[in-house]
Amino acid sequence: LFATLSTLVIVFGWQPLDLSRRLLIRLELMLDTIAMAAGAPLFGHGVGSFVALFPLFKESHLAIFPHFNPIFSAYTTETEAAHNEILQVGAELGLLGLVLVGFLSVTIWRVGRGAVRGDLIATAGSLALLAMTATSMIEYPLQRPATYFLTLAAVAFVCHDRPSSLPCRVVALPRSAALPTAILLLSLATGIVYAGYASARAEALFRHAQTAASAPASALAEALEAHTENPLDRKIRVALPVLLDRVTRANGMGAVAPDSADALYRTAETAGPHSPLILIGRAQYLLNSGRADDPSLASILADLEHNAARVPATYVIKARYEMAHGNKPEAKLALEQGHALALAGIDADPTASPVLRVIEGLEARIATMP
Repeated sequence: LFATLSTLVIVFGWQPLDLSRRLLIRLELMLDTIAMAAGAPLFGHGVGSFVALFPLFKESHLAIFPHFNPIFSAYTTETEAAHNEILQVGAELGLLGLVLVGFLSVTIWRVGRGAVRGDLIATAGSLALLAMTATSMIEYPLQRPATYFLTLAAVAFVCHDRPSSLPCRVVALPRSAALPTAILLLSLATGIVYAGYASARAEALFRHAQTAASAPASALAEALEAHTENPLDRKIRVALPVLLDRVTRANGMGAVAPDSADALYRTAETAGPHSPLILIGRAQYLLNSGRADDPSLASILADLEHNAARVPATYVIKARYEMAHGNKPEAKLALEQGHALALAGIDADPTASPVLRVIEGLEARIATMP
């Protein structure tokens, strides 16, 4: 109980209103993650699939709470974790993964239960694991290097004095396999060091690109170089369309060749093929460059209408698409839907919303359409 209350205070602070909002956010994430897990209950969707596939399920909770949508009404809001380690394991690895996690947890408990009463090291490790368990219900400590290392250290503290009742198995390599194994381990260590160097260099380039607001073309070039150094970094791939948008706003649509822009968006889509942030950016680029007849635009719009139905920007894209094809009634209906959603998500002055300003501008243009 103490560990749980301490975790709540550390994560949320003392502000009751902030605590309430953050708990509602996590409740929404949990409900949608359960829906994702139900989509592949036995073996899950695959390791690391949460970020790519969660946008398909992020509005599943609306079937239960139709008016409860506090975090994803803005298409720029994304999540990289379920904020509940057990549910995310269930979504990515299914029941098989939950069974393996349960087996590991029971094994650690069996090792440490006899030592906690008389061993200060095991007691300290158990308290740390208890705190990590409580945190994992509302955060994702096992996906952060620092807290993951602390969890492993706590497990080592608990298991440092293995009871004799548990068997111990020693695996010995034959001498003929010693040299190849040493070479393999040395190669692996070298690869890890190089990957760390490349990751650090990519991070430095990306941070500099983010601060170079006055030179968007240079910022985009640095971000592309960072992606070359570390092609696995998701945040770099997600940022590429944002930087491309800055370049086209500053220098015009002709500043980047269409083929290069298409290749950039394909790279970004590998970070999240169903991400509203990437899809809406791609649709805006196609519409701004006069490519409303591009076949991919219709599929993007269908994806957004199905998976981002509560996002006002979805209906801005739909209205612009219909206007480009001369469909005034459909465009007007889309703007009405987007207008209602934008107003519902604003607590302060509605005129301060960029989405509302765009909608009002499009409504004025529709009024002049024949």
